[in-house]
Amino acid sequence: MIIIHKINDLLFSLFPKAGEQGKNTEALKEALMGFYTFGPFRPKVEIEGEFVKIEIDTSTISSQKAEFDAVVKHCERGNFRQAKPILEALIKKNPTNSEYYRILGQILSEEGNIDAAVNNLHNALRWNSKNTHALTMLGNIFARNMNDIPTAMTYFEQALSVKPDDHIAINNIGANLMQLGRMK
Repeated sequence: MIIIHKINDLLFSLFPKAGEQGKNTEALKEALMGFYTFGPFRPKVEIEGEFVKIEIDTSTISSQKAEFDAVVKHCERGNFRQAKPILEALIKKNPTNSEYYRILGQILSEEGNIDAAVNNLHNALRWNSKNTHALTMLGNIFARNMNDIPTAMTYFEQALSVKPDDHIAINNIGANLMQLGRMK
């Protein structure tokens, strides 16, 4: 599916966060990306002159959504052994999906395979550097498993730069500062 919008005052009023930043086209692209993202499926957004084109891969969404939902359900129940092969197959079908790598990284972390977890979380960020869940997960791994609080804080702070009200990242920053004896 392709959606084309004319870049004008109406479009900025429909996506007011982009308008608040002085009608910035990069902010508009981010707002459109956020709005048209469906679960782990991100659209392609391009500015072409006075128009913006949003390309949504509906065939991929419909073909992979049921499998992705099954992965999430397995993970919620702690059935990582059932989730992992489905997720690995999804990554083979669509290696550009950040969320697939993020969840696989989380599974590997739960299984104690920290190096593989970090590699998959880095892959998640290579495809979407604003994946706050991957950033927070990496922060947790560096803090808990590697006792590397400075690196952990880098990931937590990056998550907050993307989403300033991310309560999970804020909580983790507080816990790590307490661990360092910095109560204030």
